[in-house]
Parts: sequence; C-alpha cells; structure tokens
Amino acid sequence: DWMHDDESETETGQVRGKTSITLDRKNEIGVWGAASIMDAEDQNGETVESVDQVNLFYRYLFDSDWDVTGWVGWRSDPSSVAVGINTYRPINDYWAGIFGAYYAPDGDTWNVYSGLVRHWGQRATQDYLGQDRHQPYLPVADNTSMTQFTNH
Repeated sequence: DWMHDDESETETGQVRGKTSITLDRKNEIGVWGAASIMDAEDQNGETVESVDQVNLFYRYLFDSDWDVTGWVGWRSDPSSVAVGINTYRPINDYWAGIFGAYYAPDGDTWNVYSGLVRHWGQRATQDYLGQDRHQPYLPVADNTSMTQFTNH
C-alpha cells in the first residue's frame, strides 16, 4: 500500500499479508498483518510512518449471508493491543454494506468506517466462506490497516 498526503507533503508505504484456514463452511480463523516499508519527513522534520501490526482474527458467516470478523492484535509505536470488528452484509445479489471499527487504548487511536460495495454478476451473497465473490482477499487499505503516526 502507498499513500501520498498533500497536507503533510509525505509519502508512506507498507506491505500487508493475510492467511487463514476455514474450519467449515461458516467458520474461519487466521492472521493478518502489516509492516511499514517507507516513511517520510514532514514539513516540521518529524518522521511519518505506518503502524506495524500483527492480528489474529475469527470470522463467522451467518445463514443470512452476513459475516462478522473480530480481531485482536499488537500494534507498534506506541506499542499497544488493538481490537477490531468488520462486518459484511449483502443487501441483494449486487449490493452489500460494510462496517468496521478498531480501538487501540495506548495512544488512544481508533477508526470507524462504513461503505457500500457493488458486485458484478450477482455475487454479493455467499453460501459458504471462501466462495468466489469477485473481491480481493485483502480489501483496500484504510485507517485500520494503514494507521499513520508521527515520531517526535
């Protein structure tokens, strides 16, 4: 992931990865993480970079096609535990709503997001985890997966 910030005139980058195992058609456990690979100095001479993190997750698919993922993990600088939740809820065969949030008590960092996803080919609903929904395994980076911080 790469981010250019016009306000602070910085560019940062990270590498993300995710792996999991589906226990059955409805349950999945795994790990996801991110590592900063590019930091920058802002106009004040402070270093801006993304948070390194490792997280364990559990995902459950309800019979209504709604899936919920809960995760807990470690984040760098300040070293902190973080907890989060992500949800995916099909509205019909083409549209789905997403929602997520996380909180890291040390440093008091948090994020809440929501969105609308359009699927092509009537793929928004799923009968089992891992079913092809024409969507990447890793979603687009957001403030949860690419939290920025400044070293003073």
